[in-house]
Amino acid sequence: LFHFTNFVQMNYDEAIKLFLSPEFSDVFLKEDFHLKAIYQTLIKGADKHIALEEFLIEANKKNKINLTLTETNKTFTNVTEETGDIVVITKDTWGYVAVHIETDIDFIRLSKKILTAEDFAGSNYEYNYYIDNTKLHDGMNYGRITFVSHYQELVYEITVDNRTPKQELRIERKDCICRLNQIYLKF
Repeated sequence: LFHFTNFVQMNYDEAIKLFLSPEFSDVFLKEDFHLKAIYQTLIKGADKHIALEEFLIEANKKNKINLTLTETNKTFTNVTEETGDIVVITKDTWGYVAVHIETDIDFIRLSKKILTAEDFAGSNYEYNYYIDNTKLHDGMNYGRITFVSHYQELVYEITVDNRTPKQELRIERKDCICRLNQIYLKF
């Protein structure tokens, strides 16, 4: 399996064909009944890429991929035109990964809905998203981008502070009244 694992890293497309071939089990697994049973179960699944990934992890030939975000939240202030930004997604090892991306609010526009290992430049991917100012309301706007892989779910929270000066003044006035009440109660 050591040579097969190296082959997966060097020529993934050919390796997946070999993994799915009927001869794979006899040639690479020989008398390892535990791995044969795992292999037979995994290739029955719908996603053959995940089957290969899971097989190599179970055979202790690789670690599962963990994803991280460079930051977990971002705040924008007074957005008056469409604004774009980037969040960097990092994977910690080689292998197959499919990341499904979704948002819970319509003011966030996604550049892509699915990422795969081929999208990453090395171990990083710069994911672009956009804030659509026409879909924001006055005041505070909150949204999330969720990155879901086979193993984990990462959430990137976005806040857009679109308070007008009139709203700021009203909030400041309420804060003053609150402080005045606290001083009165202490007296």
